[in-house]
Amino acid sequence: MFSGFTTGAHELEKPSDTEAVSMAELVTEPDIGIPVSQLVAQLRPMRKALLEKHAELWLRALEEQIKQTSICSFRVHSSEIKEEDRKKFIVLEHESHKKELEISKRAKVVVAALAAKGGDVIEAEAYIKSATDISKELDSTGKAQYVVGIIVNWFKDPEGGIVFAKRLATAVFIMVGFWFLAKLVKSLVKKSFSRRQKGSRILRDFTIRSITWVVMLIGLMAALSSLGIEVGPMMAAMGGVGFILGFALQDTLANFASGMMIMIYQPFDEGDFVEISGVSGKIEKMSLVSTVLLTIDNKELIIPNKKAWGETITNYSGRNVRRVDLVFGIGYSDDIERTISVLRVLAAEHAMVLEDPGTKVGVHSLGDSSVNIFLRPWSKTEDYWDVHWDLTKAAKLKFDEEGISIPFPQRDVHVHQVS
Repeated sequence: MFSGFTTGAHELEKPSDTEAVSMAELVTEPDIGIPVSQLVAQLRPMRKALLEKHAELWLRALEEQIKQTSICSFRVHSSEIKEEDRKKFIVLEHESHKKELEISKRAKVVVAALAAKGGDVIEAEAYIKSATDISKELDSTGKAQYVVGIIVNWFKDPEGGIVFAKRLATAVFIMVGFWFLAKLVKSLVKKSFSRRQKGSRILRDFTIRSITWVVMLIGLMAALSSLGIEVGPMMAAMGGVGFILGFALQDTLANFASGMMIMIYQPFDEGDFVEISGVSGKIEKMSLVSTVLLTIDNKELIIPNKKAWGETITNYSGRNVRRVDLVFGIGYSDDIERTISVLRVLAAEHAMVLEDPGTKVGVHSLGDSSVNIFLRPWSKTEDYWDVHWDLTKAAKLKFDEEGISIPFPQRDVHVHQVS
């Protein structure tokens, strides 16, 4: 049986059993959905008489389809039809044009096969050419109307645009609601951190950002679910991708884990002056993977958190107060007690030196050329260098005033005359 045509019997599968039956009589209606290559294969063994029958059927099908197109086109351009019905007929007209082109394409194949076997195809070719040209012209001019009609009908369809519009509105409403919720949660978390006198600014900022993103992610999942999208498979796919990325980004994950440890244990905070891996500077900013250190000479160093956490960290700003260690050398002939008294007075008179803890002054060591006196006052951490520089300058001026010498390294050379 030829799949391109309806026969109603199985005789064509075994033509030797039904040689008395004409194959042309079995052909009743062409199949416009048959692939062209398959149609060509079916036409090859047919004789002229059977091909003429085929050609007649395809031309008749093309004629009927053109009639349907003409009816739709007449109603589209009619002034008596409602606008709502007009848009529907625009869609039907375009679909009918498409069917015309498909039928004419296959009719051309049949007519060409008939011409190859001696058939008269002049009238058929002229009809197909005329119908095809008009159909193409109508099809090109009606594309815009067709698209508009499709969109309008889809939006009016209770199972199409209306449902999608409702779902889209629900999704937008959910996202807006979760956006306001994220703002509210962010504000509450900020207030909670502001009540705490102590706490890491890095941890505070990370917590606020994380909570905001988590709330928005939950909102996104809810919005996608309202659109009819299955969230479960999506989460499973994201988990698989995350597992693969975990192997590819091991160093990054190590930096991430180190960043979390720094935030939890808080060995330093933004604005602290620290020494990491032998480099001193101020913590400019920190992320989950790296720490930015600003050195004294204004160089910016980016240190991976894995290295920062794995090395010894000296935090000079970790406490509110620091001890200022100063050592002054005086001559062996100078009065030690008077020197100690002078240094004690200088420390007591300085406005940035704290009374508690008290200042310590004493003999540090006996050097090769000097007696070294230590001065150890306490100050606020932010006043450390001011106190250090001020007391150093004041001690020099006071020593000069009091006649206390500050010896420099010297060596006595004894010359023995040998006769």
